[in-house]
Amino acid sequence: KLVAMRYVGGANPRVEPLWENATLEGGSASSPDISIDGRRLYVNDAANHVLALDAATGREIWRYDLGFTPLGSLSTASDGTLIPTGSLDAAALALRDAGDHAERVWTSSEFGSRSIAVQSANRLAYVVGTASGTLVGLSLYVVDARTGAVLDREPIAAADAATVGSSMSRSGLLVVPTLLDGLYGFAP
Repeated sequence: KLVAMRYVGGANPRVEPLWENATLEGGSASSPDISIDGRRLYVNDAANHVLALDAATGREIWRYDLGFTPLGSLSTASDGTLIPTGSLDAAALALRDAGDHAERVWTSSEFGSRSIAVQSANRLAYVVGTASGTLVGLSLYVVDARTGAVLDREPIAAADAATVGSSMSRSGLLVVPTLLDGLYGFAP
């Protein structure tokens, strides 16, 4: 079940329930992500779906079957491009919120995602993953978020299979913590 809360300020500040959504099959497989305009939430369930929910009411807008249960949260860009975290045997892919449904934008034949992607304003996506068909050997893939074309690849951790997420500073410094091997930083 996904629960939304609202902060109420004033003389008696408090947090109040806003809505509940119990349509996540098998429970949640990620933290929710919110659209740039704040009107939609995107969340993965444990039954291979990405769901778009109305942020004000919790009503389901659409559901998309990925064909795999993601390892973590998805990344949402200002243009509605969604990049789900992959699984150990799924290709990296991108979706676009098309209003009442999701559309697949691209699927990579080169790599699978093993991290929460970072998307930048210049429509680049930074995705940590493994080469298609392999379980270990992480690399940072710099991808055109519109097409999925790999623009650059930097090896990271030969013996690791996933990360706990990636973060980018305002100046473009990308930080990638792996599960077993360490912390990596990449300059713009």
